[in-house]
Amino acid sequence: MEGSGQAVLSICVIGAGNVGNVVIQQVLKHQQLQLCAVVVKSVGKHATKRQLWPRTVNLIDCLDKAYDFICTRNIQWVIDASSGADVSTLLIKLLTVASPSLKISTANKGVPEFL
Repeated sequence: MEGSGQAVLSICVIGAGNVGNVVIQQVLKHQQLQLCAVVVKSVGKHATKRQLWPRTVNLIDCLDKAYDFICTRNIQWVIDASSGADVSTLLIKLLTVASPSLKISTANKGVPEFL
């Protein structure tokens, strides 16, 4: 980041539906944010969207894999855009206990104001 001096935040988005897609596009445009992973119910269902994202973005469709990825890759911010799916609720509960410093936001009513 030329001259900004701000650190880049590593982001994981949960959900790639209507809200998730908007959040993903906003994160990709934002210079201070790096999209590291998108957690979805089915990788196959989102294969065409996946082609639009940078190759560095991981597409994860398993609760265990998502949890491990977020905990081991220094993800700093999780944005839940899943509109309250059971799996995302469970994942967020697990992450809240495992990583208290992790920032967690919900975007089910639209894109969070930080973007």
